[in-house]
Amino acid sequence: MCLERSGHEVVRAEHGDAVMTAIMQNAPHLVMTEIMLPMRSGFDILNALKGLGLAASIPVMFVTANASQREMDRALEEGVSDYVVKPFHLRELALRTSLALARREAAVVPFERPVTESARAHQRAVIAA
Repeated sequence: MCLERSGHEVVRAEHGDAVMTAIMQNAPHLVMTEIMLPMRSGFDILNALKGLGLAASIPVMFVTANASQREMDRALEEGVSDYVVKPFHLRELALRTSLALARREAAVVPFERPVTESARAHQRAVIAA
């Protein structure tokens, strides 16, 4: 995957419950998920993170085949950091991921020393597809 080639650590999960387990076990810097997953939807995952107080520190990106404007509006209103419609260009996904991680860094560690390139390359993402 393009994120691994960029040096990110990727943890994969096959369904919504596995995503939540992966989040708790791996403390990811980003969650990238499809909206339509077995067991828990992307919205369920987002709401669970909110309930745990983690939504502000773990950006959630929806990468989905659902191109509905209504669904996109709902996702953005509920707090996803980005909404990417399949099919997409790998470069676009890499750029959107970098932007979401940069926003996270700015929000979570605004007064600490800047994140180095080597630290940035080892950020962890949980991916559900």
